[in-house]
Amino acid sequence: MWSGSKDIVDQLFDTGYWVISKSAALGDEIKSHIEKSIESITEKISNKKAPPIQKSNINKHEVYKRLRIGFQDHWKLGLGISATSLCIYLGYQTCFKLPPHLPEAESKAVLIFGDMNDPVIRNQVMDLYRRRFTVYICTENADVYKKHEEDQDFVYYIDPTCEKDFEALLFEVPRLISILFMPRLSYHPSGLISCDSLESEIHSSIFVYYQALLSVIPHLKGKTQLILFNPSLTSELNLVHHSTEIITSGIINSLFKVFKRYRNLNVFMIKLGILQIGSQPSNYKFLKMPGSDIHEALHYPVYKMIMCANGYKLRQMLSSLTTLNGWNNIYHCGRFSYLVSWPFASLIINHHTCFSFEHFRKRLVKAYNSIISILPTSSSKTSK
Repeated sequence: MWSGSKDIVDQLFDTGYWVISKSAALGDEIKSHIEKSIESITEKISNKKAPPIQKSNINKHEVYKRLRIGFQDHWKLGLGISATSLCIYLGYQTCFKLPPHLPEAESKAVLIFGDMNDPVIRNQVMDLYRRRFTVYICTENADVYKKHEEDQDFVYYIDPTCEKDFEALLFEVPRLISILFMPRLSYHPSGLISCDSLESEIHSSIFVYYQALLSVIPHLKGKTQLILFNPSLTSELNLVHHSTEIITSGIINSLFKVFKRYRNLNVFMIKLGILQIGSQPSNYKFLKMPGSDIHEALHYPVYKMIMCANGYKLRQMLSSLTTLNGWNNIYHCGRFSYLVSWPFASLIINHHTCFSFEHFRKRLVKAYNSIISILPTSSSKTSK
């Protein structure tokens, strides 16, 4: 508490004077430290000993003037770098980095041809649905799924043999951004099958959807992306005891060449490796090998392909550069999908269709022994 010998106003002025004087002393001390720092920096740059600064010969305000001028010269550069960095970051977040799903106000429609009983196709449909796409599914037995259409707001089923369904699709959707053509990918009969069974299998897996796709293509507005899914692993490994998959892969390769001639289609093909849903592989089950997680190996690449072809102009430009303007439009998704495209991939696959470095080593040893047996030995040279 203040003493009663002084008036309260005097005491306030005394306290204020003490604070101001201490602040001034602190300011003088800071200025002296700055002057000494500038002096030491100048000595290091010039490599010369500078005479000590005499307080009587230097104007203290000159130091602050130099600092102020330096700040005025460089603050615009710093502000420009900061603004440029911010623009690059925001541009990357907006134009290049994909969001996990579409914004609520943005609506994009895709059309999928495929059997909903196939787990790979069903998972692909539900992934696009979770990413807020409006999904139209052309599938056999569509009437069974239409009974549950009210439970899903943005999933609609189309009968591939019903013209009214396609008329309603073309009337409701102003533009399809992508079409996914997915033959049966998980269930294929093994071994030799009869011609009637093979014909039925190929027809229900490919031709019924091919005929429906041909009826849609003339009504497409603008250049539309078409993605063909190819179960090519069996064909590229020459596993002849799975003839259905080999024929399916050959047909998809032919359709890929045919559809590339259409001017209103931007055609891509995905060659599928081993994919895994949960803890079990969902395709090529006869290989008895674990596959890649379907969400990372298939769902995200498909989502990225769709968005890059239909997003911002910068994103489309980047997609055009990565595909060499449509020349390199074949993608590999799933385990061993890219590996089997190598020239000597079949050498590391044994007769049980399992990936085996041991079998590859035995083949190399056998080839080495064969070469050694042909070459002349030292004993034969001495006898001669």
